[in-house]
Amino acid sequence: GLGLGHTDTIGCLINYCNVLMAQSKPAAALPLLQEGAAACEASNGAQHPDTLQLYNALASCLTDCQRPSDAEPLYRKVLAVQTAALGPSHPSSLNTTTNLARCLL
Repeated sequence: GLGLGHTDTIGCLINYCNVLMAQSKPAAALPLLQEGAAACEASNGAQHPDTLQLYNALASCLTDCQRPSDAEPLYRKVLAVQTAALGPSHPSSLNTTTNLARCLL
């Protein structure tokens, strides 16, 4: 198999978890995203774009699970790396900024 750290696996995992969250099942998506994020970070590093994408999805799931205090530091971590690497006006940075703002509401 490709493993949890592979780009294709990560994309499928995020899509599947997005479906679960759209079905109002964020609690079912949460452990999958946690495992995927840990595996991706171990394989690719904490600042790899795939790891950041998983952290963003995990933070979104935590927000949906009514755990904004757990989501906020993840969003801030992702945003710091994205802003440093891509700049504050890059679409990825702006998306994370929007997600963080929703989390803080």
